[in-house]
Amino acid sequence: MKKILFLHGLNWSGACPMAVTLREELSAEGGSGANVEPVAAVVSPDVPVEPYEAMAMLLALCREIAPDLIVGSSYGAFLGHQIALKLGLPAILCSPMFHMADFMDTRIGVHQFKSHRQNGEASYEITAALIAQYRKMELHQFDDYEQCCRDRIWAFYGTGDTLATPYRDEFLQRYSRVSDYDGPHTMTPANVRHSLLPAVLQFLPAL
Repeated sequence: MKKILFLHGLNWSGACPMAVTLREELSAEGGSGANVEPVAAVVSPDVPVEPYEAMAMLLALCREIAPDLIVGSSYGAFLGHQIALKLGLPAILCSPMFHMADFMDTRIGVHQFKSHRQNGEASYEITAALIAQYRKMELHQFDDYEQCCRDRIWAFYGTGDTLATPYRDEFLQRYSRVSDYDGPHTMTPANVRHSLLPAVLQFLPAL
């Protein structure tokens, strides 16, 4: 069975609605109760807020599970596209945030996670030191880019998103596949079903 590594946004966890919906739609029930074979397994870990800790954990997880496809949302897309480049994997990036540090600069302080994390943590803190880690990683996020990756990484941008959309032109400087969905920065379950799922199903047969 194909394996998908799903990476959530900064305020979320592996139990976020995007991951849950994608897993349900690709499960044996096919999202509709039909008795069919699973299409793919979705692995959705809780991603650490510290970017270098997250990258080390995710690369180790990739060595363990050997995913066929990476799907990332926002912060997860920031990490996911780097992992895809390092490992030569295809990726679907939802609202990719190439400049997380700029986003975090205006949000210093404590924030609540929006979905349950397995370790029980309910909040995280954005500090100047954490932002500095992101700025350092951003400087090298395209180090592993090769022209052959151009058609293997696909981005989605929401029509109601003001956070990631400014980076659309930057994405198109390196990659060729961009689609829009009618929704906010973080995809809703309906966005997952109507926009993300068809893209995943388009990728999987070729993997």
